[in-house]
Amino acid sequence: MKKPAVDSYDYILSVLDKAETGPIVEERTWDKEYITKKTRELIKKYDITFNKGIMISDDDALADRLFEASMEMALDSGVYCINTKRRMIWERDELQGAIDRAPSELKVGYGDGAHTIKRRDPEANGNVTILGGAYGTPVREENFRQMVTAYAKEPLVDIVETPSLATAWGRHIRIDSPWEAIAAKREAELVLEAIKLAGRPEGTCVASGGTSGTDIIELAATSYDMFRQTDWHHSSFVAENKVSYADLTRAVHYANTGSISHTFCDPIYGGYLGGTDGVSIGCASGYILLRATLFGDTMNAGPAHTTVAADTHPDLLPAQALAIQAISRNTPMFTSAHIRPSAGPCTKQVLYEVAALCMTAVSSGASFLKTIQTTTGRHMGHTTPVEVRFCAQVAHATEGMSRKDANEIVCKLVSKYEGKQLPQNVGKPFHEAYNLDTLEPTAEWQGIYEVVCEEFKKEFNMVL
Repeated sequence: MKKPAVDSYDYILSVLDKAETGPIVEERTWDKEYITKKTRELIKKYDITFNKGIMISDDDALADRLFEASMEMALDSGVYCINTKRRMIWERDELQGAIDRAPSELKVGYGDGAHTIKRRDPEANGNVTILGGAYGTPVREENFRQMVTAYAKEPLVDIVETPSLATAWGRHIRIDSPWEAIAAKREAELVLEAIKLAGRPEGTCVASGGTSGTDIIELAATSYDMFRQTDWHHSSFVAENKVSYADLTRAVHYANTGSISHTFCDPIYGGYLGGTDGVSIGCASGYILLRATLFGDTMNAGPAHTTVAADTHPDLLPAQALAIQAISRNTPMFTSAHIRPSAGPCTKQVLYEVAALCMTAVSSGASFLKTIQTTTGRHMGHTTPVEVRFCAQVAHATEGMSRKDANEIVCKLVSKYEGKQLPQNVGKPFHEAYNLDTLEPTAEWQGIYEVVCEEFKKEFNMVL
C-alpha cells in the first residue's frame, strides 16, 4: 500500500541540509525583513491589487503576476527553520523541480475504498474531492466514534476527516509525552471502528492524527494496526513560512513509510503580510514552499483573520481565489480550501459562510475541499455533517461555473453575513444538533438546511 516516491532521497537530504547550513537570522528579523518588507516590495513590483466588491477575480494576467511574485518570495526569502534559526534557501532549478514533480492525480485509500484526487483548472467541470469531518475541532471522547460515523455515512464525502480527542481512555493528553502515543492508538481504534459502522469499505481514506500534538502522535499513529500509508497524513508551517523540526520529522516519516503527505499553512491577515494583497502572496508562496520543504503531495493555504479567525471573512475570499488561480494556472499542483466559518450548527449563517468560500475555491480551480471546521474549531463539539453535506452539494453545483457568475452569487452570500462574524453565533454542539441514536440531524437543523437549499434554488437558480 506504499505510495510511489515523488522526491528522491537525495532531495530530501538536501532539504534537511538547508535547515542546518543556511544563513542564521533572528526570528524578529525574519518577520520584518523577509516577510513584511519583501511582501510590500512584491505588491508594488507586480501590481497586486484588488477591486473592492469583487470576491472572485477573473483577471488571468493578475493571477499570473501573483504567481511570479510568489516564486520570487519563495526564492528570495525561503523558509525559516525555528529550531536552528536558519533560512532554508532554494535555487530556481531546485524549486522548479519540486513543483514539476508534484502529482496532478493522487490515489488515496485502497481497494473498494480508493479515491483519486485530480487537479483542476479555474472554471473546470471536473469533480472536486470532498474531505468531510471536523479536523482540528475538540470532541468529547464519548461522542467521538458517533461523530466520525455520522460523517462517514455522508455519501458525498470522499475522504473522512477526524476531529481531536479531548481525552484518551478518560486521561488528559499531555503534549510531548507518552500520552500522545496513547491518544494515537485510541483515535485510530475509534476511527476505523466508525468506518465499519458507517458501512464504508475498509480501504476508505481517513485522516490520521487529527488529535493535535507534536510529531509523536503522527509517528505513533502511522504504524501497525493503526493508520495506513494510504490515509491522509498532516504536516504544516508556522506563520509565516516557518518550519519546525517536528514537522520536518513528520515529513521524513511520510517519505520513509511511503505515506500520503498533506501539508498546510495559515497565513495571517493583519499580521506581517498585511492585508488582502499580502495574504494572497502568502497563500501562493505557501503552496510552493510546502511542496518544496515538506514534500507535500497535497497542499492547502488557509488564511486566518486576526480577530475573526474565519477564512470566510470577506477580506480573505479574494486572496484565496487569486492564490488558487495563480497555482492552478501555472503548476501541476493541487489547490484547495479548508473551510473554517465563524458560525455554528443550527444557524443559517454557517451555511452562507460555507457556500461563499466553497464557490470561491471551486470556480477558481480548487482540486479538493477540507470541510468543515465549524466555529473555526474553537468550541468543543460544535460541528456536524450537515455543513459538509451542504458544502459538497454547492461544490458540485459550482463545477463548470464561470468565475464571473460565481462572483455574483458569492457577493450576495457575503452580504448575508458580513459584519456578523463577531461575536460568534456558535449554534449548537453535535449532541444537541443530531439524534445520537439515528445519527441524523434534528428536525430543527434539517429544517434550517432545507430552507437554505430552497433559497439557493429561488435566488441563485442552483438546485442542490
